[in-house]
Amino acid sequence: MRRRHFLLAPLAAPSLARADTWPSQNITFMVPNGAGGTTDIAARLAAAGMMPLLSGRAVMVDNRPGADGAIAIRATLRARDTHTFLCAYSGYVVGTPHLTPDLGYDVLADLLPIGQVLDAPHAVLIHSSIPATTLAELAAHIRANPGKLNYGSTGTGSVQHLGTELFRQQAGGLDLVHVPYRAVGPAIQDLLAGRIEIFVTTIPPIAGLVRDGRLRALAVTAPTRSDALPGVPSAVEAGMPGLDVVTWVALYAPAGTAAPVIGQMSAALRGVLDDPVTVRRMADQGATPGIGGPAELAERTRREYAMWGQVIRDGNIRAD
Repeated sequence: MRRRHFLLAPLAAPSLARADTWPSQNITFMVPNGAGGTTDIAARLAAAGMMPLLSGRAVMVDNRPGADGAIAIRATLRARDTHTFLCAYSGYVVGTPHLTPDLGYDVLADLLPIGQVLDAPHAVLIHSSIPATTLAELAAHIRANPGKLNYGSTGTGSVQHLGTELFRQQAGGLDLVHVPYRAVGPAIQDLLAGRIEIFVTTIPPIAGLVRDGRLRALAVTAPTRSDALPGVPSAVEAGMPGLDVVTWVALYAPAGTAAPVIGQMSAALRGVLDDPVTVRRMADQGATPGIGGPAELAERTRREYAMWGQVIRDGNIRAD
């Protein structure tokens, strides 16, 4: 452990910036996902809105997908220029680090929270052939057919995977078969075709399919309903209040970044998220603006890091 942090020291200690001269160059958001996904959309919404609030400096999005977020996170830590930040989806911060012990960084020690960009709850989806209209009926059907039902995800340790594992554990240890995919699209196609029967994922790509009856949504994995699926009960209403599975996107800075820089970034982000236009654009994506600032994000990161770590250990989940 001491050796790992010694090696990281030069990567995670950007030079301090004077508050009266920052920003002195364009700003970059490192995004661990490809273009077009929820994280990329969130990063571009934030970047466009923050630019006029940061002395007019351009805020550019640099997509660095791969290695379960490690490529973008390492690039952020190596930049050391006080103008490079990480805009990451929660799975790469609180989930996959538990599965890869030799990442070369510690997300809790090496990343400083700035603020949450958005929250995107998931929905529990099933193929129309499954005779269930509630989570309890789904659990009963799985118990009656142990090892016969497949569920999809976008990979081991993804929020889709861990969210289904949380459902499996909270329902008493259901016997399901995990089928990982590289992206959401192919998983949805296989769910429509019946090659998998269950998929827990974010709402935007499936809302239309639920509304036209091609897929059945049993619950939204959040304490309240989603405006995008108003007829679908929340996890609380569905009798499983602990099934709180929300993808969130947040901004982080490398450890060592000056407090005034964190403050300016957080204030600029807050200004964007308070804009009604941004709120409407996020609603179109089935998401809501993030709340709070650095302290709230720090608390959520620690809490969910511990929670998903426990789910992974209890499920004996291993990296592929």
